[in-house]
Order: sequence, then C-alpha cells, then structure tokens
Amino acid sequence: MTRTKQTAIGQNGSVFSNSNPDSRAGRAAKSGARKRRIATRPTLVRRRRPVQQTSNRVPGENSTTHTKQTAIGQIGLVFSNSIPGPRAGGGAAKWVGFFESQFHAVRLNPPVQSAPHDNLDIPAVSSFINIYAMSARVSEAFVLQTWPFREADVVVSFFTRDHGKLRGVARRARRPKSGFGSGLERLSQIRMSYYQRENRELVNIDSCELVQSQFSVIHDFSAACALDFLAEVSEQLLPANEPGEKQFRLLATVLEHMRTAAPGAVWRAVTYFSLWTVKLAGLLPDMHVCLGCGGWLEDPEHPSRAFFSRFTSGLHCHDCRRDLHLNSAYEMSPESRLIAQEIFRSPIGQMTERPWTRATAADLRRFLAQQIESHIERRLVTVPVLEAAA
Repeated sequence: MTRTKQTAIGQNGSVFSNSNPDSRAGRAAKSGARKRRIATRPTLVRRRRPVQQTSNRVPGENSTTHTKQTAIGQIGLVFSNSIPGPRAGGGAAKWVGFFESQFHAVRLNPPVQSAPHDNLDIPAVSSFINIYAMSARVSEAFVLQTWPFREADVVVSFFTRDHGKLRGVARRARRPKSGFGSGLERLSQIRMSYYQRENRELVNIDSCELVQSQFSVIHDFSAACALDFLAEVSEQLLPANEPGEKQFRLLATVLEHMRTAAPGAVWRAVTYFSLWTVKLAGLLPDMHVCLGCGGWLEDPEHPSRAFFSRFTSGLHCHDCRRDLHLNSAYEMSPESRLIAQEIFRSPIGQMTERPWTRATAADLRRFLAQQIESHIERRLVTVPVLEAAA
C-alpha cells in the first residue's frame, strides 16, 4: 500500500507537505520550501549617506543649499557654523560680513571648554614623549658575559653603575659588519644605550660605545684567567636590577691596577677584589673571633692559629677544630690575616710593597672562594684554573 504525497502551495510561496516529516521525501520537501522562501525574500539594500563636501566657493544669489563654512582665527581657535545660504540679494558681501562678526565674537568671548570625562582624558603629546624618553637609557657598564642567541643575536649580561646587573639582547651583533664591534668583549668598559620595557626581563640593546678595553692585559695567561674570575664572580654573586655603586667602583679600580702591569699586580688585584666583594655582599664572617668558642684570635700575647673548612662559615681555633673533628680544614696564616686587615684600611695602590706571587695570600683567596661558593650553591669554574696558572 503506497502513501500519496499531497502538496499545497500557499499564497506566500511556502510549501506544505502532509507526508511523514521524518521520511526522505519529507526532508526534501522542507529543504525545497526553505530554499524557495529564501529566494523570494526581499533583499534589503543599505545605502550609505552621501558625504557632504565643503567648498571654498561662495554660493550664488539663488543658492538654496546649506553650506558648512569653517574659519580659522589667528589665535588658533577653530569655529564652525552651519547657516543657510542667502535667499536673494546680498551675494558674497553677506558671507564676508557674517564671518567677520563671528571671528570678533570668538576673540572677545572664547568658548568655555567643558572638563573632560575621566574615561576620555587623553594625555598631552608631551606626556607621550616623556614616557618614551624614560624608556631609553644610557649607562656606563661592564660586560660580564655573552651568549649566542638565534642566528646573529647575542644575549649580554652587563653591570651598570646606576641600575645594577641587567641582561639584554644585542640584535645582529654577530654579523661581520655589526655596529657593536669589540664593545661586547669580556669586562669591556662601555657606554651602553638600551631600552627597557615593563614586565620584560631582557632589555633591547641599541648601541654601545667603547670607553676602555682590556686588550692590554689578556696577553698574559694569568691575567686572562683573572679577568675570567672577576667576570664569573660578578655574574654569579651580584643581584639583578639592584644598583651597586661601590661594587662598580671596586671593579673599575681593580681593572685599572691590572693594566699597570706591575709585578704581582694580578694576584694583588684578585685578592683585593675577592675580599671586598665578599664584604660588600655581606658574606664575610668575623675574622678575629673563633666561630666555635668565641675566643679572640688576634691576641698579641698568645696568638692563636686559625682554621677554616668548606662546611663552616668562619674561622676556628685549634681546640675547636679538634672538638668538631674538622680534619679536612685548612689553616690561614697570620700573614694572610694581616694582609686582610691592610686591604680594609688602604687602597690597592697604596698597600705595603711586598713580593706578590701565586702563593701570597693563597689561603685567604681559598677561604673567600669557599664563602662565595657556599652562597651561590655551586662551584666556581675559574678558581682552579686561576690557582694553577703560573
């Protein structure tokens, strides 16, 4: 028994079907009716409003259009008036008289400007200039370390005088014709120009001007190792974005003393820098008192021997060393303790003349290196290389 499909077409062109809507024929009928309704639906065309163009031409006598005229006064005010053109007679004379009266009215009674809303308050152009000018900085700095980045860029860690240690990206610094030149060499004293954005860890390095290089020092192997030591200690120990004027002057003074090429200048500079760096970082313990019993180590009548270990942060006397079982402790000589006291009292260029060699104050440098390594929780790579340099 077949089912007959009856179809009625209404006046609006819609198709109705009395067949089963779930069948294939019913779905086809619904689809066809939907397409016919879309095809017969009137199309709405949205027309754009014509733009009324202004003209500098004065309208004629019989002009009935409304023309918008704008006049700019000498005082920099712009006023606009939309008035109907002259109906009959008058011509250009009426327009000239009207604009003269409006201009004098504006000069005598300038319009009162309402206070801007808070959400619409736009800063002046000078504010924008100040914002962008503050983001550009020029600082005197020392280059601590560099890392290759991408194809031709370099990530530079540098220590500035006024903003502390920073890291930035030098674009195209590894190309042969780079504008940075030798300014990004190790411990080069430069004048760095960079841009720093908020919520950005790396700054954008624009350019650098070389102030003082260390090329006159690196011909000596021990001096080259000393430069690596100074750079590594500064990189690992100094905090980021914290100004350190004293640390900057210390580094500049030590490098200047090394450039003198005096006998023993390298070991004097390394010892001087290590002791003052640990002192400025707040890591130097009291070198006159035993850490265990509190006894005075600098008694002139009964001087005591001083020992230090990697597992302790200070000096111990002979009795405390035996009680604490510090079998692997090192002894600090009285001469090294005297050198430490002299370093705190005198500049590096005014210290007592003595033959400085690798063995001079070697135990003091070992003690200071252990204090740095215990703070940064890692071994310094350049320490064994420096102590092995002849």
